[in-house]
Amino acid sequence: MYEINLPDQRTRFYPLVTFFMLLINTFMFGYLLSRASDDVKGYSLIKIGFILGLVSLVFFTVQRYRKILLSYKPEIAFIIMALTWFFLGAFWQGLLMLLVAVMGLISSRKQVLLISQEGIQLPGLRTKKIAWADVSNIVIKDAILTIDLKDNRLFQLLLDVNDRSRIKEDEFNAFCRSKLHF
Repeated sequence: MYEINLPDQRTRFYPLVTFFMLLINTFMFGYLLSRASDDVKGYSLIKIGFILGLVSLVFFTVQRYRKILLSYKPEIAFIIMALTWFFLGAFWQGLLMLLVAVMGLISSRKQVLLISQEGIQLPGLRTKKIAWADVSNIVIKDAILTIDLKDNRLFQLLLDVNDRSRIKEDEFNAFCRSKLHF
């Protein structure tokens, strides 16, 4: 069985979006906190949202630049902030935060392509299984994996830098040729 890691193009974009969403939420909760008095309904929720935003910003920045706190997931903070917005009656802000959290959880998954005796599993939102009988050709050449299906669909995937040296092209191509039904 071959496990092929595919490089993720979102890894540069998502941390930037995460940082700005944390920053915007912290500023919004901070603004509400500065305008509200102690007797306002939801004051404690606003305070929780602001503190959570500050702590999340610090954790995210430390995780990003010091490579520690690797178990911290900002998506969990987004879900708590979304619930806070919902309880405060700000439905659209809560919905936006929930959407960002779900997108973050989906995009943080590793993209691993599996090639085994049974067939091929393509990563994605849902794992797509392809039987060997449906494959016309599959080959690795110059760090590009090409999967040609009998229904004229073609997948070309760039291999991860670490897999380029780990997977021997000749050996892989010979394995795949032995599985193809001509």
